[in-house]
Amino acid sequence: MKKFDLMIEALRLRTRGDSLSNISVRLGVSKSTLQGWFNRLDQADLNYEKAKSMTPSQLDLPDALCPTDEPCIMSGGF
Repeated sequence: MKKFDLMIEALRLRTRGDSLSNISVRLGVSKSTLQGWFNRLDQADLNYEKAKSMTPSQLDLPDALCPTDEPCIMSGGF
């Protein structure tokens, strides 16, 4: 599964109430990576309904998702 698809699926699972631990095991993504994704999506005010209709390039929003003092997990293409 591509990183973009993993992120959307993680967001879907989180929206339905799954724990970080469950999502991590299910998708094979570390909890710290998941938390980074969710924090950046929250900062950009993106929920599952908004994000699922976007393309990978539309979700690659460095200003909204990647604070300048942190490495950006989501940039570099999905």
